[in-house]
Amino acid sequence: MKLFDPIPKPGPDDWLSCYEESGQTFEQFSRGKYSKVTSKKKTIYLQPLEKTITEEMISAFEKFLGAYFPGMIVKVSPPIYLEEEKSITCQINSETNKKQYRAEEILVDILSPRAEADAYCTIGCTMTDLCYEVPEEWGILIKC
Repeated sequence: MKLFDPIPKPGPDDWLSCYEESGQTFEQFSRGKYSKVTSKKKTIYLQPLEKTITEEMISAFEKFLGAYFPGMIVKVSPPIYLEEEKSITCQINSETNKKQYRAEEILVDILSPRAEADAYCTIGCTMTDLCYEVPEEWGILIKC
């Protein structure tokens, strides 16, 4: 009995066509040293990061997380608007003509300093593409 189709080969814009990764088995993942849910760290925080993230979107996401992660607490943090954060770099991708934010800046400058003591994780919610590095060939750098 087959439950899922095989994962297709990555397309030209997919992460795996640009970066080589060895992958991992389920057993390797299970034995990994990842954050574990504890009685002191069992809250998932949703962090809206743009004005385009509506209350309706957050509410649906909150309900999904509550159903998918029973026993976890889901809380919504007050919005932070990346559009107004001067420390966050963005760029226009020359292939897609779409804006991208630098993921590492969001993690280091926005999410990490605001991490709550009871947080298992914080999920930053944005409708804008993210990139990790800003390769020069991707386009013009602009400051947001």
